Amino acid sequence: MDDKRIDTLQNNEMSQKKRNKEKLEKEAKIRCANFMIEMIKKYGAEIGTKSDSSACDGV
Repeated sequence: MDDKRIDTLQNNEMSQKKRNKEKLEKEAKIRCANFMIEMIKKYGAEIGTKSDSSACDGV
């Protein structure tokens, strides 16, 4: 294989990994948001203000 083709394949692989990472991050944020919605339904709106740390930190 020539160098240009190898570079293209490597770039395609890196792009796919980046898209997968972005997709996983988006799914994690959605799961977290859904969790927070359920907690608010269960415990009331104050639940989001009771703690300084968020259940979604790092997501």
